Amino acid sequence: EQINNYAKGDVKFQLKQNCVYMYQHHGNEQIPEVLELDSLFGFFIGAYLAEGTHTRHYIAITNVSEQYLQQVIKFAQKYNINYKIRYDVGAYGKSTTLLLYTTIMADLVKRACGKLAYNKFVPDFAYSAKKQFVRGLLQAYFDGDGNISVSRKVIRASSCSKELIDGIALLLSEFGIFAVKSRTTRNQYTLSISYRYAKQFSDEIGLVIEYKKKSIEALSAIKEADKS
Repeated sequence: EQINNYAKGDVKFQLKQNCVYMYQHHGNEQIPEVLELDSLFGFFIGAYLAEGTHTRHYIAITNVSEQYLQQVIKFAQKYNINYKIRYDVGAYGKSTTLLLYTTIMADLVKRACGKLAYNKFVPDFAYSAKKQFVRGLLQAYFDGDGNISVSRKVIRASSCSKELIDGIALLLSEFGIFAVKSRTTRNQYTLSISYRYAKQFSDEIGLVIEYKKKSIEALSAIKEADKS
């Protein structure tokens, strides 16, 4: 239908060769048939796993950090995906949500990563992807769901999906970073990384959100002090 409409002159945007278009497609996005597994795509996937929801027509990523959302915006701009930022005030204070209007990517994350917090999982293609993709995914995941405690000397992340936590732990091992997994009484699954891996985490993966970067640096400093 999209091609027919384009041929009749009923649409104002140009179809691009080797891109995917949904049957009922009214957006401008240009999603290639084969997506490059680069750091931007990895960050987008990690952001969805940590902070994302979706409907049939859009993906929503919620995070108060502008630095965090800007990385997802770069991904949207790369593929000409329409987006807008929505500001809300709820029971827990202010929130910022980035809405990506793309039926193709909404369908992709549903199939590849699951829907709703309890059912999310690391996509199969992440386990065979190059490190730049995995690095982006882990960066977004820990910038989103991660917590860094300098006083307790630990980097943590938690989820109500055991499968997701298992997948994140496996991806971390690709960088020589090993975590302890545990389960709380509220059916939350937690990943705990010792401060001894802080410098390795910072060098190999890194973070985008400034205060979390400073916390990682503080943990790294504790390890260096232990040596002296």
